[in-house]
Amino acid sequence: MSRHTYYVSVHARTVLPYSTQGDEWTIHATEDEAAALLGQFSKLEEAETEALYRGFNPVIDVPEVELNARSQQVVDDIYNIIAKLGTSATKQTLSQIRD
Repeated sequence: MSRHTYYVSVHARTVLPYSTQGDEWTIHATEDEAAALLGQFSKLEEAETEALYRGFNPVIDVPEVELNARSQQVVDDIYNIIAKLGTSATKQTLSQIRD
């Protein structure tokens, strides 16, 4: 499969084939890889919804760290995918941020 340029916004949870004002990262990916990244955004929404429910449910007493652990893991996975598929500029910026 051929790779195409996609513009990713983690904040807006988008993976688009065209640039917008909110783009954060540029990647080169196959359609399947772009779809998989979008799937990670869905997982993030599910994890955040679950944490919100569990956090505000008085019957469930869960430490905040545990509530946020799943969401943080998904965010880490998203950034690992972006780092893997990113352009050289994207990889360089992520490397600087992570160091």
